[in-house]
Amino acid sequence: MSETDAEYFEARLIALELLFRGFLSGSVENSRDPIGEIDRMEEEFRSSIAWTRFGDEDERAERIRANVVAMIQTNFDAVRARALRRIEIECAEAGGARN
Repeated sequence: MSETDAEYFEARLIALELLFRGFLSGSVENSRDPIGEIDRMEEEFRSSIAWTRFGDEDERAERIRANVVAMIQTNFDAVRARALRRIEIECAEAGGARN
């Protein structure tokens, strides 16, 4: 694989990650309980990851699984932080937050 191919794949992965965050954020932003909804999705992900196959080689598969879990966790954390910022802004606008 050439450097150009690697950069192309890296750009695609970054784009998919950003789309994933956007979809998650959009799906919870108008929810009555956005943090609860994120927690529910995260639990759903964690319960289904055990059934996902990541290849035939055990050691490699475990490394890939660990990386997938870490990246998904990072995305859930980012979406959760975005939802919390929105809640804080709404509270501040309603006069309920004092910093």
